Amino acid sequence: MSRLPPGANLGAFEAAAVLHELGHLFGLVNGTGEGEDREDKDHPRHARDEDSVMHWAVETPSLLNVFASGPQSDFTGPNRCEMERICQRRP
Repeated sequence: MSRLPPGANLGAFEAAAVLHELGHLFGLVNGTGEGEDREDKDHPRHARDEDSVMHWAVETPSLLNVFASGPQSDFTGPNRCEMERICQRRP
């Protein structure tokens, strides 16, 4: 992860990074073929939705999300639907 500026909430970025990587482990954003419609074609296996913790910007914090609202901190509805479909496919 990039170096954060002074005053940034390191804990929030660590939590977002962990959740983001867990999403990859779960197979989110087209890791299983279930999320192709939400995948950012310029950033494979990452969501187009900027509000999702699976958006590629979680891995590259910008000054805007550092000082405005902080990093994304949750899976969005489409991510949750994808997780549900993945779970339904497993025995």
